[in-house]
Amino acid sequence: MEDAPILWRRLDRPGHEFSRLSARPPLWHLAGTAVFGHDHQPCRLEYVVVCDSAWNIQRILHSLSRLMGDGSGRLRRALSPRSLHILAALCGIVGTVTLVSSFVINPAPPANATLAQLREFASRNHGGIVFGGWLQGIGSLLTVLFALSLVHLAGATNRLAGWITLLAGGTILMVSLVEIAFYLAAAKAAVDGDEGSGAASNALIKAVQHVFLIAPALLLPLGAVLLRSRVLPRVFAYLALVLGATLQVLGLVGLFNVLQSIIDVLLMIQAVWFVAAATVILLRSGKASEDQPS
Repeated sequence: MEDAPILWRRLDRPGHEFSRLSARPPLWHLAGTAVFGHDHQPCRLEYVVVCDSAWNIQRILHSLSRLMGDGSGRLRRALSPRSLHILAALCGIVGTVTLVSSFVINPAPPANATLAQLREFASRNHGGIVFGGWLQGIGSLLTVLFALSLVHLAGATNRLAGWITLLAGGTILMVSLVEIAFYLAAAKAAVDGDEGSGAASNALIKAVQHVFLIAPALLLPLGAVLLRSRVLPRVFAYLALVLGATLQVLGLVGLFNVLQSIIDVLLMIQAVWFVAAATVILLRSGKASEDQPS
């Protein structure tokens, strides 16, 4: 099928639009430019809508320019698809590396340690506990932002799986911040010589670590989002579903059995998944630039 150009103008207010529908088997691309007035300002919208053979939207790329109202003549431009891909990928890579580094810098105290041993451990590793907690917070935030970026790139922000991914990301970030709060409380208790508060903080840290796996698994709804999009190769969606479901089950089983070694391995695999997914997004940023209307 040859490209089908369409040209029309608005009748209700000043405006003009041109679009072109083209077939790129198995996809359809609708690319166009619209010029119109908004808030008494002239605007230009360039867009590309990519659909599959059944006309289900796979992704939407757009770029908006508007003359600012201060009369300066400067243009305010939307984030380009290439920039969005790069920023999303950096969140995934930097976030995962930061999160893993936090656990290396801030190791757990010896098992079955006495109050005196816990105080000594916290005093000796005070700097690592505080800095590791900060890294954990930043890493968790960037990782959740990467997951939400994938939802956006997949065009699933208004789908149920996208909403559940948002809920899971917010829950995980909240639980991470609660754990960090107890890390900081334990470090301060060691400095103040408050063994009671230190022991309580250590116990609460262990309890919160169970909550991480009881909370909604981030990869489970994210896998459902990716399964219906072409943002990443299909294998990433299947791996996300398997990892997410497994971690969710272990969250229950881990309450009654000691499975930390198994959980640690799965969490490392999950970290590899995030880095690999972010790398693919980064490599595809050039393709996103090619799809952007010019």
